Formats: sequence, C-alpha cells, structure tokens
Amino acid sequence: MKKKSGFSKILGAKGAGTVVTAFIGLIIIYIAFGILNPKVFSLLNIQNLLRSMSKYLLIGIGQSFVMITGNIDLSIGSVVGMSAMISATMMTKGMNPVVAILVTIILALVVGVVNGYLVGKFKLPPFIATLGTMFVARGIAYIVNNNRNTDNIASGIGKEAGDRFQNIFYYGKTAGIFNTFWIALIVFLIFWFFLARTRSGRHIYAIGSNVDAARLSGVDVVKTTTKAYMVSGFCSAIVGFILCAQAGMGNMDAGNMYEMYGVAAGVIGGVSPLGGSGILLGTFAGAGVWQTLENGLNLIHAQVGFQRIIIGVIVVGAVLLDVLSNYDIDEVYISDSNAELINVYISLRDKYDALTTLLKEYESDYLLLDNDRRKLFYYEKRSRFNHLKKADQHDVELAALFIFLNKTCFNGLYRVNSKGEYNVPMGSY
Repeated sequence: MKKKSGFSKILGAKGAGTVVTAFIGLIIIYIAFGILNPKVFSLLNIQNLLRSMSKYLLIGIGQSFVMITGNIDLSIGSVVGMSAMISATMMTKGMNPVVAILVTIILALVVGVVNGYLVGKFKLPPFIATLGTMFVARGIAYIVNNNRNTDNIASGIGKEAGDRFQNIFYYGKTAGIFNTFWIALIVFLIFWFFLARTRSGRHIYAIGSNVDAARLSGVDVVKTTTKAYMVSGFCSAIVGFILCAQAGMGNMDAGNMYEMYGVAAGVIGGVSPLGGSGILLGTFAGAGVWQTLENGLNLIHAQVGFQRIIIGVIVVGAVLLDVLSNYDIDEVYISDSNAELINVYISLRDKYDALTTLLKEYESDYLLLDNDRRKLFYYEKRSRFNHLKKADQHDVELAALFIFLNKTCFNGLYRVNSKGEYNVPMGSY
C-alpha cells in the first residue's frame, strides 16, 4: 500500500476540513478589508498584523493543548500578567534579563503542574481548578511589586540591556519581520512536532477522546494532562515577556481576558473544546482570523462593541458546528454498530477495573478484528498468551473485547494491521 505523504496525513486528519475553511476565511476576510481600506495591504500593516497575531497564536497553542485533552485553562491570562510583572520587577531590581526570564518560565511551569495535578490527579473540574489558579496568579501579579506597576525595566538593568530585551521580544526585526512573529513561529513548530509526531502527543489526543479507554490502554493520564497544562504555562510566560517588552515595564493587568482569546484562536481553527481532535495548524489559522478581524475592523473605524459582537458570533458559531459535527458522528457509530456488541460492552463495563494492572503489563498485546468472518480474536506478537499465569486467559480476552468495543463503538476505529502495528490517524488515537 502506498505510504501517505505528510501533507496528505494533515488533510486526512480529523478537523482538517475546519482548518482549510479557516484559512480560506482568513484570505477572504483579508481581501475584503483590503478593498474597504487599501492600507490593509501595506507592508507596515502586514508587519504589525503578524506581530499582533503572534500573541494570540502563542496563547492559542497553550489553550489548544489543554482543550484537546478535553479540559480548559482559565488561568492563562493571569499567568501572562504574573510573568510580565515578575520578570519586570526582577529586571528593575537589577537582575540579569536571562536569569529573570528563566525564573519566570519556571514559575509559569509550576502553575501548569499545579493545574495538571488538580485536574488529572485530584479530579477537580478544570473550570474550577483553573479558576482558582487564575485568581492566585493574578494576586501574585499584584503583590510582587506592592500593588503597583513596575518602573521602566531600563532603570534597573540599564538602557542598553533594556533596549536589547525589548528588541528581542517586540521592537526588533529579522528579515523585515518583527522578532515577535519569529519567536511565535519557532514555538509553534516545536509544539506542532510534539503534538503530531510524538507518543506524548498521541496520548494527549487519547485522553481527550476517551480518558477511561486511554487509562486502560496504559496512558498515564495525570502525567499527560500535566504536560498539556505546562505547555499552556510556558506559552503564557512568553506572551508575558512580549507585553513587558512592548510597554517597557510590568503591568498588573497585563493579559486580562487572554484565556478567552486562546479559546477563540483554537475553536475558530477547528480545535474541539470537547476534546480529542484538532491540529495546531488550525490554531495558526484561527489566530490569523482573529487578528485580521481586529485589524480590519479598526482600519474601517468600526465601533469596539461591534467588533466584539462579530468575533463573539464567529466563536459561538465555530463551537456550535463542532458540537453538531460530533453529535452526528456519534450517532453514526452507534447506529452502525451491532446491537449485541453494545450489550456486551455494557455488561463488561464494570468488570475491567481488576484487570487494569494486568493489561498494563501486557500492553504489547494487540486486538484485531477479522472483517470477513466478524470474529474477534486476540493476538500477541511473541507468545500468544502461552505464558499467561497471573489471570485466567478468558478474563483477559473479555477485557480485550471491552477495549475493542470501547474504541470502535464509542471512540472511532482503532486500527491495527496484520503485523500488530498501530495505525492511528492524526488528530485521533
């Protein structure tokens, strides 16, 4: 069978249609605003548009990672403000900018770890858990400099070092494009690779699709959830540096409402807030649509309230389409599945807990379906269960049937070829 190219895999990924639609919409919106105001096509406006879009892209990356796991991060905006204030305060006290940046990133990652454990280990609803850390992070932003904005960072590290920091994160250019965009692009490429090409990335999709099936398959849900929230914390810290460089100081209210901008960038680009699907290329498109709308509406002098209404309608529309799309897919899976298999699934649901440890030890075993005879059989690459001693083979086969039904009837087809190798489409598990 001919191997698919990387581009073909992207086009075949779940949610890729929404990504294509978002890019087409981006082009149409940009051209439409350009017709209304030719300044939209100017080099200066393009440069500024890319720089402004970078903040939404970075926030969108962090929020997309979390949403793909089926969760949400409300602390993003506050972590942005905390990062801006902590880094600026340290620099006004004379600390080397590199040290200030590293310390701030570590603290932002700590917030991500806390969020991950609250949601993944202690089972707090993500809305409640991250709402709490949102208030904590914003409180830190306020108290770190005694409830006031910082002085200019140059007052502590000198004008030369201050200018260097601001040029790296905001005002400087490379190849005619502001460095802010290049930073965001590098972060995007790193995390795109992580999400699309690594085992950890596949695990993120897995727990978003079906957390119980993922756990039963040997995925460390707590660790994977924490990784997603740490990505969110890291991206928030970078945006904090950008805002600090833009103003030349720390602002206690920096990043206000940015968590919602991240949600908007993700869902416009096809990342499902229900979890389990979406690709970062869509987040890129979504951030572009968001910023182009803001930029264009400003250039045609639209009222701020009107701008918010348009963007809000687009976000709600994108989520509504995703919900309807997932509803239709679920109906197809259930209606096309054999009723007897669903009944077996229900009867086995309560029997697999005791076998979880055993299945983790035998996670190299694979489940296949003989499509011609419609018979289920279990395949183990090395021993075909010849050495199973810790449990009755029948129980293991029942657990295998449970996994199969869980994945086929309620979570999409989990493909395995005749060699026992996984064949998992991008954007699913």
